[in-house]
Amino acid sequence: ITLNQQLIDRLLRGDTQFGAPALETLQLSARDSFNFYGTTALDTYDAVTGKSLLNNLMISTPAIYGSGSTSDVATIHTANLIWQGSGSLASAPVEGGAGT
Repeated sequence: ITLNQQLIDRLLRGDTQFGAPALETLQLSARDSFNFYGTTALDTYDAVTGKSLLNNLMISTPAIYGSGSTSDVATIHTANLIWQGSGSLASAPVEGGAGT
């Protein structure tokens, strides 16, 4: 899934044009794994206020993998991270892919 930054901003800050309140909790779910590719940041903090725009970031998946070079860094920066895992086992990493 590729998340559009404009959509994320509207969800996190709310949309006064349509009267939609800002999210308090965002849940991302994946059946097999949540994958980071290269240097990546998932950041819910407002650069101006220094406060998280979410109370909770929930990730529901059996595994979190990364793929990249040894110099790549994947970062999750949020107020409260809840990793729910899953009742099923993660699929095996693909050779040369995420998780290897």
